[in-house]
Amino acid sequence: MIKIYKHTQIGLFHKDHCEDYVVHADIGRDRVLLAVLDGCTMGTESFFASALIGKLLRKIARHFFYQESLKGPVLDLETLKKAVLEELHRELQETKNDLQLDKYELLSTIVLGIVDVRAKTGSFIAIGDGAVYTGEKIVVFDQNNAPDYFAYHLQKPFAEWYQAQEQHLQLSDIEDISLTTDGVFTFSNLGEEEFPAFSEKQVVDLLFKDRSDAANDRMLLKKTSRLETQYGLKPTDDLGMIRVILENGTVGGSDG
Repeated sequence: MIKIYKHTQIGLFHKDHCEDYVVHADIGRDRVLLAVLDGCTMGTESFFASALIGKLLRKIARHFFYQESLKGPVLDLETLKKAVLEELHRELQETKNDLQLDKYELLSTIVLGIVDVRAKTGSFIAIGDGAVYTGEKIVVFDQNNAPDYFAYHLQKPFAEWYQAQEQHLQLSDIEDISLTTDGVFTFSNLGEEEFPAFSEKQVVDLLFKDRSDAANDRMLLKKTSRLETQYGLKPTDDLGMIRVILENGTVGGSDG
């Protein structure tokens, strides 16, 4: 059994749209693709960029799922991750041309992972800022608010771009894993009412380590509501996060 929890939330400093997006999809009988995306505030309608890339990733995951169902080769996680990104590179370039978009309409960070729920292993990459929480520690990918967006490189050969990427992460013995945009580090109390102190580490542990309300599919929503009502904390930046708890190693389904 695999339990997947998702949550997106508009930040206090944003008015119209949440520019973060979260997606999960089966990419094999025992494998799931996870991604969180954070649209660039300085881009053009960045909520569109995040949603578009998320939808393309879901489409690509289904393609590989069907390939495996037809007894195609079962790729190792690292090869599969690269193949997904290569297909995203091609699909996004085609969409850019078909819709006559410029690169500023496609600016979104991507934290992507593929998890083998039976082997409890995972391969991850961050394209821009974001974080992966392993249940024991948080791995932060920080490009100093100057992300090297995927959309900047659509005209380059994919192999050249991929070879230059350094923000990879491989994990084993996965029991509880979370992907998040950097909005998780912006929880603040901007109101006048006083609340008990609650540190950034406590926020992260509550969201990604604490298992209270795990039976509730809306666990992350309940936890963010608790942060607001008990500690006066809300994210100032948009927030997108996905948490996966593995039990007995079977895939539980994709986004609709």
